[in-house]
Order: sequence, then structure tokens, then C-alpha cells
Amino acid sequence: MGTERDWSNELRQKSLNELRRLATEDLPQDPNARQALAAELNRRAAEVKQAASSPIPPTRNEVVVTDIQMSFGSMVLFMVMWTIASVPAMVILAVIGGILYLVLRVVAGFVG
Repeated sequence: MGTERDWSNELRQKSLNELRRLATEDLPQDPNARQALAAELNRRAAEVKQAASSPIPPTRNEVVVTDIQMSFGSMVLFMVMWTIASVPAMVILAVIGGILYLVLRVVAGFVG
């Protein structure tokens, strides 16, 4: 996991690479386009400066799924496959339960 300093340096390097790319491309001849490009570069520079001064690196975004569009046949197939996939888990739980039952019988003295 990176430190704040690593995150800040990575952000600065990414920003510098982007600015170099913009600077090496053919600059527009139209004065309005040049002003728009200068405004965009200033906006990005301010954004990077603000982000680099932030002590907390950006966090991961959480996603909440609210709807899944799935046909009935696909859903039935999915549920059948899900059921088949759960069989090994049930076997493992049955083995663990059997071992636990035997251990408890031995400990309780009900071996018959």
C-alpha cells in the first residue's frame, strides 16, 4: 500500500505527462481555441495542486446494484448451477458435523 508521498508523486507525474502531451501537440491557430486550451491547462494545474495538497488519498467508490435485467430461463439456469455448486459445501459441512458429533460423544462418554 502506497504512502501519501507516493500517491502525491504519482499524481504529479501523471499530470506532468498529460501537460507534456498537450504541449507537444500542434497548438491551435485560433486565438479562442488557444484561450480555451490555456484555461483547461490552468484548471488541470489547480486540480492537481489541490489534490496533491490533500492529506487523504482518494478512496474507492462503492457500487450498489439496484436492478439486474435477466430473462427467466437464464435465471433458472443460474439457480440450478448455483444449487449444483453448493453440493461440495454441503458435503464438507456434513463431514465436519459428523466429526464434531463423534468428538462430543466420546467426550460425553456415550460410546456405546
